[in-house]
Amino acid sequence: MKIQVAAFLLVLLAAAELSEALDFFDKHVVRNMGLEDCDRNMKRINYADCKDKNTFILDPKGELDSICSSGQTEERITSKFIIVDCVHNRTSRFPNCLYNGEDYLGSYIVVTCVNGRPMHLKNLARSFNGGISDSY
Repeated sequence: MKIQVAAFLLVLLAAAELSEALDFFDKHVVRNMGLEDCDRNMKRINYADCKDKNTFILDPKGELDSICSSGQTEERITSKFIIVDCVHNRTSRFPNCLYNGEDYLGSYIVVTCVNGRPMHLKNLARSFNGGISDSY
């Protein structure tokens, strides 16, 4: 009986880790997106309220699929990605949240990795009007 309970708990833990990894990609990575797509893309991640802001990384070539492959707990990608920040307009209410989009050319992305999977977008650099701004 103890072995069955332990096995069940291990399965739940693995499922939770997979869910968190999928959440990173669901919340932050898209193949293609324009500024006008913020409302649609935010709708799929807003659960009970209008999230203030979310950062999307445009990854048309799937480069982020193996971002945590080295086994490190933190990975830094130096490829140039287009970053789209979707910012809530503060006047709309859930479930009809409206967002304004801002795009940047990102120079690096830093994620937290757990068991070879990205779990959290920790930091990124945004290049805007010739300058670099570190923020998330």
